[in-house]
Amino acid sequence: MVDQADQWEHRMAAVNGINIHYVIEGQGEPVVMVHGNPSWSFMYRNLVNGLRNQFRVVVPDHIGCGLSDHPGPLEYPYTLQRRIQDFKKILDSLNLDRPISLVVHDWGGLIGLSYATRYPNRVSRLVVLNSTAFHVPKKKALNPALLWCRESRLAPFLIQKLNFFSSSWVLSTFSLDLNL
Repeated sequence: MVDQADQWEHRMAAVNGINIHYVIEGQGEPVVMVHGNPSWSFMYRNLVNGLRNQFRVVVPDHIGCGLSDHPGPLEYPYTLQRRIQDFKKILDSLNLDRPISLVVHDWGGLIGLSYATRYPNRVSRLVVLNSTAFHVPKKKALNPALLWCRESRLAPFLIQKLNFFSSSWVLSTFSLDLNL
């Protein structure tokens, strides 16, 4: 059986000497999907296949994810600011002829919504899926792993230098059903 993603044309764009993988399928109004961490564009495979007959679907892989280059922390800073800059550069390189519908998930929400607030004329619609790109209501608790990542002084070092965010402890904590 041929994998659904094998039907796509995989492309690369160089941003500051680092290759970013992306898929662009279909014609029409652009729909751009931004994945979270540590996932990649393949998570949107069913949406890409379902939408490509009516829309131009664009799905990049963040640097360090999926089929994009995976430079070490000395070669790439892996910061939110840099992710937003890279996202803008890849979209600019595509010369999309109209505002995009932006679908964001998880960490992609921070990247995509930051882009949308900086360039509101480039975004026509937003679809936010399971993202922490907004304030947590006072009556709700933030997931313990996210709270630790946000509050700990040690977190920036562990996350950026040792990829701790992707560790089994953090991933298992995210998977708990906390009834949020």
